[in-house]
Amino acid sequence: MRGTVEIIRAFWRDERGVETLEAVILMIAIIAIGFAFKNTLTNWFHGLLGNIGRDIGDPVVDVNVGTFPGN
Repeated sequence: MRGTVEIIRAFWRDERGVETLEAVILMIAIIAIGFAFKNTLTNWFHGLLGNIGRDIGDPVVDVNVGTFPGN
């Protein structure tokens, strides 16, 4: 019985692979958040792509460089 307790204690104190486990848990959390907000993220992404396409179709760009109030 004493050997079993020592094995369990040694296993509990062993920290090999902790960083890998943390990375896996973080990835699972990010994926879960992605699934939870899937529709919101999809709509946001499509809105960005729509704005890019609209801006490309309008080649006129009005840039005021060096203008300051009072000039």
